[in-house]
This record gives sequence, structure tokens and C-alpha cells, in this order.
Amino acid sequence: MVLADHILGELPNMYRPQRTWSLTAELTLDVVGELPANDVLYAEAIDISQGSEWFVQCRIMTASGNVVAVGNSRMVYVPAAGAELMEASAQPSSAIEAAAIASALGLEYHDLADGAQVSVPDPQNWMNGFGIMHGGVSACVTELVASAAISACNPDLSTVRVHTNYLRPVAADRPFVAEARLQHAGRSSAVVEVRGRGGSGELCTLSTVTARRRRPAA
Repeated sequence: MVLADHILGELPNMYRPQRTWSLTAELTLDVVGELPANDVLYAEAIDISQGSEWFVQCRIMTASGNVVAVGNSRMVYVPAAGAELMEASAQPSSAIEAAAIASALGLEYHDLADGAQVSVPDPQNWMNGFGIMHGGVSACVTELVASAAISACNPDLSTVRVHTNYLRPVAADRPFVAEARLQHAGRSSAVVEVRGRGGSGELCTLSTVTARRRRPAA
């Protein structure tokens, strides 16, 4: 989710007018192959816009060229507000094992009667160049809390689709809380609604996560 949101936002960000932010309004990622645990992932994106808004598609691939996920996003420009825009620069970082994602993000898990809750106590560690929490991180948290709710009912199901609507930016100075509520959980599929809220309880993201039982490899 982080890689998809980043690559999908690159083109709109490169061409944004002065004193504006380019923000993700909607993000969808479909998992179409097995995600490798120990391989480098690559992403490429193309602009498919036909009007005033940006519509971008991406493919995520393994080093051997196998496509494992496809995504698309709708991007919008909004006037910059508050502090000066920060210059985002790539910083080298050590690799993070998949099993350590929750620890790296500092997530706190809580069980709910019909789902699960995850909080990010300090989003400031994951803010983007505009001083708000990275949209890919909030989508990642969405998938993690949905997976936790699904696994409690059927651990044989895996995420195949995440669709996130970004309603408000997530402020970096207050906790972000995502609650997953099971809408359906069966033997072969599950659907979860995830609501992500900012520190004042405002609704920031609204997502639908779909999981299915994967077919065994031929």
C-alpha cells in the first residue's frame, strides 16, 4: 500500500501548481499474485487522466517482472495551508521484515466484538512532505487491521483488494485510529469496512477490504 500510494502520487506531485498540495482522494489496490516475502518490489505508473483530475494506474512487480498487484488512484490539488511546504527527500533506511511492520509503525492492537482496532500513537514518524500522515501508511494500517479481524474468523483468507477513500488529511501530531468491522466472513471470502479517525475523532479514511481463499498453486 505504501509503495502503491507513493508511485501513484509521483506524477501529480511533479506537476502540481505552486502553493498547492497533491492529495490522494481514492486509492485501490488489487493483489493478483503471490507477494514475495524476501524479494525487491518495483512499481511503475502511467497517467490516464481525461479531465481536470488526475487518474493514475500502477503495476507492482517482482525483480523477475511478475506482476503481483495493480492499483489506481484519483488525485486532487488543494491550496497549501499552514506551514511552508517541506522539501521531501529520499532517505536511506534499513530493510524492515514483513513480520516487523506492526512494530516499526508502533501499532497498538485491540480486539472488538465484531472486528479489531489498531492505533498509530505517533503519526509524526510517518508524515509526508506536506506535514500530514502518508496516505500509503494509513492504507497499510487499514489492511493490517482488516487482516486481524478476518484472521480471527478465518485465517485461511488473504487480502485481495483494498479500496480507500481519503476524506480528510491525518494530522501528524495526534494518534490515528482504524477500526475494522466485519460485514461478511465465510469459508471462501470476507468483506470488512474500516474507518480511520484522527485525534479528535474526525473521520479521515473510509475503506473496504476484501479477502478470499487463495487457490493452491498448480
